Parts: sequence; structure tokens; C-alpha cells
Amino acid sequence: MTTVSCFGFSILVLIRIIPQFFLFSEQEYKSKAKNELKDDLDIDVSKENKILKDILIKNGRKELQEVIKTPKFNSLMVYMPENKREAFFVIDVEITNKTVFEIVNSIQEYSFAFFVELSSIHVDVNNYVLSYFVKVDNENKTRSYFLRASRTEIERLKQKYSNPKDFIEHLPNKVIDELFRNL
Repeated sequence: MTTVSCFGFSILVLIRIIPQFFLFSEQEYKSKAKNELKDDLDIDVSKENKILKDILIKNGRKELQEVIKTPKFNSLMVYMPENKREAFFVIDVEITNKTVFEIVNSIQEYSFAFFVELSSIHVDVNNYVLSYFVKVDNENKTRSYFLRASRTEIERLKQKYSNPKDFIEHLPNKVIDELFRNL
């Protein structure tokens, strides 16, 4: 009889411990989800951004390494901050002797080509930001031109619009300096 009662008691203790084990496991996971897992995600995104930058450089984007001069821009430099959770490109541009229409057209063409190239590169980063700081002629202040798009938005817009102007106009998330708006 004592053996049966010891066995019964052991079964009852196990039945009570198993749900508590899952409760404690869930609490531990939630605690890690807030702290440790988030940090792991940031590390992965920064690694992916580094891989993306290396691929872009191999594809010929020298502006990620040094200031370059192009037919559309007097100087062009692209910088990728490492503390972002998306592919964030800070683009410094200097333009002289061009009309506002030519400036906007140059930025739209460059942005369109950049977004198309970004969406064709297979990395785990799916959100892209192009943040321009445009210095026009001899003005003291820089003008901003900010575009954000996800890979799915780019793919959807590429199917509808092959013209850079239409593509950029239909991006849902953009902030454009008043000088460059409504052209």
C-alpha cells in the first residue's frame, strides 16, 4: 500500500510541476524577447547592411567609398550609418548650374536606379531609405529629399511605372523640400 501511495503522490507532484514548468519557460522567453532577442536582430541587420554595401560596391557604386563626380552631380557621396534597422543611405549631393527641374529629374533618376538595384539584391534587408542632402549652387543651407520604400513597394511600383518620375511620385513614404515639390 505504501508503494502505491508513494507512486500516486509522485504522479500528483509531476502533474503539478509540468504546467508550472511551461509557465516559467514562457516567462523566461518573454523576458528574453524584450532584451536579448532584440539585440540579436540588430546584429543580424547590421551584418546584412554590411553585406549589402559590399555587394553595391562590387556592382560599381564607387560613391559608397569616395566622393565622385557624375554628369548629373558635381559631387556625390553615399554613407551608410551602421546603427539603423533598415538599409539607410545618407546621400550628399552638390549641384551647380542646373534648374530646379534638372535637379529633381537627376535625383529621381538616381533614386529609381538605386531602388531597382537594391530590390534585385537578395539579402534579408527589405526596407530602404534614401536620405538626400542637396547643396544647390552657392546656397548656405542644404535641401532634403527623403524616400523610404520596402522591397514589396518597389516591386509593385516597378511593374506599374518604368518612368523614374512616376515611380517616385507614387512612393507612399517621402518627405521632399519645398523647393523640389510639385514639379
